[in-house]
Amino acid sequence: MKKLSAVLLFSFCFATMLFAQDIFTLALIGTPETIQAAINAGAKLDDRNENDLTPLMCAAAVNQNPDVITTLLRAGAKLDDRDKNGTTPLMWAAIANQNPDMITTLLRAGAKLDDRNIVDWTPLMCAAIFNKNPDIITTLLKAGAKIDERSNIGMTPLMYAAKQNENPDVVMTLLNAGADPTIKSYEGKTALDYAQSNAKLKGTPAFEALRSATYGSANKTTTQTISTDWVSTPSGSYRVERLWQEGSFTYALVSYRNTTSRTFKDRVTITALFYDANNRMLDMEDKSLYASKNGPMAPGFESTVKIMSSCTGAKRVEVRISGY
Repeated sequence: MKKLSAVLLFSFCFATMLFAQDIFTLALIGTPETIQAAINAGAKLDDRNENDLTPLMCAAAVNQNPDVITTLLRAGAKLDDRDKNGTTPLMWAAIANQNPDMITTLLRAGAKLDDRNIVDWTPLMCAAIFNKNPDIITTLLKAGAKIDERSNIGMTPLMYAAKQNENPDVVMTLLNAGADPTIKSYEGKTALDYAQSNAKLKGTPAFEALRSATYGSANKTTTQTISTDWVSTPSGSYRVERLWQEGSFTYALVSYRNTTSRTFKDRVTITALFYDANNRMLDMEDKSLYASKNGPMAPGFESTVKIMSSCTGAKRVEVRISGY
């Protein structure tokens, strides 16, 4: 009887110790065993700390052991919980965790790559902004994250990385994975424009690679000044009808046709890149076709846009198409 009482007393003291080290602290630094013991002792997985985070969010952000995630999920933690800023556990892992296996564990459990927080960031955007480990970017991309997805201000993951991430390798990882550096945000800036304010990026090989990818992209899709051929892209086909000079302005007339199986319900952006006779890029301007004006742009949709540039001496124009 005394032995049994001693065992019960030890169990009570151990449970009390676990409560003293609360479930949020354990989520940050604990092991699967200590977390399971706390759950068995009555810890609640839907509680929130002073920052409105659940234990799963805390673990996703800081703990380096994927088995901790598995333990919490098996005990009933919710993958789709959000904090006051709309941030999910996967987003927290993308923001702060340095272990790609944490991302993989959450994704295998059903976390969504296309969720967005209140400022319209996806998990990939969160990683591009805050996480210094390029392997996190690679893991998200391999899982299917859209590399040129835009936020509600028109910024892509590459733009966010160029503007804010302190590790140039993150920019290189996105470029090497095929991120388009010529896309412009809704304020008319490219990733290179945003990179100008990132002191950790300027002067690095990644900055020069970004510059080269933006201005030295003549080998990507070259078109003639006037062509009867349609050029196919993942977002549809285009044809340059005419390139001409009027006074101090250069104009490009570009026809677009939706040759994809998708319907673009927001916009199709047509970007013209103007080059001189020496193949130097002079300017880059774009024009968008909006669904609010044209209706949903279903397969077969066609339109022609006139794009104006203030450059002179343009002898050739390239075109990029982005559909959303």
